[in-house]
This record gives sequence, structure tokens and C-alpha cells, in this order.
Amino acid sequence: MRVAIGAGLALLVAGCGGASVTVTNSTTASAAPREQPADAKLSDPLSASGGSNDCSKNPDFAPIYADAKIVVCSSTHFDSDNKDAGSVSYTTDAAPAVVLAFAKESAAKSGFTVRIANETMVSAEQGGKRRFMTMARTEGGVTKVVVNWSHQP
Repeated sequence: MRVAIGAGLALLVAGCGGASVTVTNSTTASAAPREQPADAKLSDPLSASGGSNDCSKNPDFAPIYADAKIVVCSSTHFDSDNKDAGSVSYTTDAAPAVVLAFAKESAAKSGFTVRIANETMVSAEQGGKRRFMTMARTEGGVTKVVVNWSHQP
């Protein structure tokens, strides 16, 4: 069902012109902290058809909590303004407040300015070019988290 929705969304966005969309779905991917080279291309898409399914091509500034169980990763490249954007949805055993504190700390360590921080989300940006927003809530005994990010060179 998620793949069908993701494929439909990809067609819809691509039909609007100027965007290439790739949606991947993973229930077993590791979200361990990762190092990316400074010259890594954010536009390298995750591939739903045989390519990487582990979110490793997401930018290092999109904070993913250490024990995350990835549900969905997606990334998009907008040709018209050379912007990359994506979203990661995951669950964790950590409380929402712990995940949001981690996101806020990650922002500070990466030189981002926190724009919004409350009991459900943290939103930060760096120089108007890189942004992320982390949202967290408890549902069914686990914390559900969504991290949206964007980068424009």
C-alpha cells in the first residue's frame, strides 16, 4: 500500500514538471550514525528498483536517532532550482523529548540556527540553504518520528 501511494506521489510530482522523485521503503535498515564526505552529492537518489534501501545517501545534517527503525526513506531532486529534499520516517523506543533534544543538539553541533523548538518538533536551518525539521510523538507504545530535510547549493 505504501509503495503504491509513494509511486502515485512520484508520478504526480514528476508530472508537475522539473522534479525527479524516488521513494524507498525499508523496515530493516540501520540508522547508525554515519559519516559522509564533505563533497557527497545530495542528489544521488535512493533507488526503489534495486539500489540502496538504507537511507545512507541522506545528508549528515538530517538527525536520525541511534536506535531508529527506519520505516520509509524518500528523496527528491528539483531540477528547476537544484534543490534536494527528503523525508525519513522511523520508530524508536526513546521518548519524544529525548529525540527532540537530540535533534536540537545535532542542530547546534552542525552550526544550524534553531527556529522552532517545542514539545512536538524542532526546526532548524543553516544560512537559508540547509534545513531540517524533526517531529516526534508517541503512538502505540513507541515514538514515531519524521525528519524532513532540504538542501540548496
